[in-house]
Amino acid sequence: MDLGKKPFQKAGLIKKAPGREKHRKHRDRSGWSGMMLHQDGSTYEWAPGKKWDLIITIDDTINEHYSMFFVEGERTLSSFRDVMEVIERKGSFSSLYTDRGSYYHYAPKREVK
Repeated sequence: MDLGKKPFQKAGLIKKAPGREKHRKHRDRSGWSGMMLHQDGSTYEWAPGKKWDLIITIDDTINEHYSMFFVEGERTLSSFRDVMEVIERKGSFSSLYTDRGSYYHYAPKREVK
């Protein structure tokens, strides 16, 4: 029966390995509303048998929802539409942060060796 390392660590027989860096680092919120916005999309079955992506942009400071709508799939055009709606309603902003969706950056394919 394999007990793993924990009983040995508790008994002080072996040392714990040093902790790893956090996957998501803490980031302080923006100081003023409208300065930093967060854009994201999530796929969900919003109606029985129908999956859509909800595209949403949120003010980082006050968590106000500036724009949100459903699309068939999150893509570059839906991201641009979202930014356009925010600028039309609220004016310009200083920064926008997003997840690492492929439509936000160019990622060349790697050669397989």
